[in-house]
Amino acid sequence: LAERRITTEAIDENGNEIYEGDVVEFEDPIMESGVIKLPVVLREGVFTAEWDKGSSVRWFPLMDISKDTEHECEIIGNIYENKELLTQ
Repeated sequence: LAERRITTEAIDENGNEIYEGDVVEFEDPIMESGVIKLPVVLREGVFTAEWDKGSSVRWFPLMDISKDTEHECEIIGNIYENKELLTQ
């Protein structure tokens, strides 16, 4: 059974439309800790890349990431077909 995916209307660095459930990779704009891989979720009416480490959660508004030329993001898979991306 295929998952119905919702468009975020944001575009990645390669011109691909980003959907809820995609996993995006980008440079951490806050901590500058290198490249991070995060799932795209709808949180409080805003599409975000969500970093959830149990007691610590950070959200990166997707429209900010996809339009920031210094911190462009790239789709590397999705949570339905590539769950292993989130454990790497």
